[in-house]
This record gives sequence, C-alpha cells and structure tokens, in this order.
Amino acid sequence: MIAEIQEKFGTEQTVTYTLLKDGKFYIIEHVPARVDAESGEQYFSPQTMERLQQMIWGQRKPIRVLQTPVYQSFYFAPLTSRFVCVKLVNKFLAPTTYE
Repeated sequence: MIAEIQEKFGTEQTVTYTLLKDGKFYIIEHVPARVDAESGEQYFSPQTMERLQQMIWGQRKPIRVLQTPVYQSFYFAPLTSRFVCVKLVNKFLAPTTYE
C-alpha cells in the first residue's frame, strides 16, 4: 500500500514553498509535501495548504527577511527558419542550432 502511494504521489519530503502575492514574494521553508521523483511536482495536503494560507494572510512575523534581485526578461525575437535552442548539458548551457 505504501509503495503504491509513493509511486502515485511521490515520497514525503520537506520543501520550500514560494508565493508571489500582491507584489510581495513569500518563502516558507520546511513544508511537508509529497514530491514526484520523476517530475518534481509537489503535492500538499489540504491541512498544509490551510496552514500556509494562515501564515501568509495572517501577516505572521517572519523569522528573517531576504533581499533578492529581480530581473526583467530580454526581448524575444520572433522565430525564423533557423533558431538556437539552449539546453542544459552536464550542468552547462550548450547552444544547439536547428534548421
């Protein structure tokens, strides 16, 4: 039974939950979730989601505040008959040209 649950819903882990709400970025660490090993998809119980909402909407005082840079994406040119795709190869970005 446990193996079937793990196969369907992943293994129980603690994760970092993030949310962008009203121009503010919220980070909640050590949140219990089931994580699919293949896709990385995270599944939260209804009780966990309720507690997360209470923490965020209840304006609970954070344990620390982080400052993080924000970048705007560069202009994306329309695709032509030839384009370059960047893929991750051994932790390095490697451009590949397609015709």
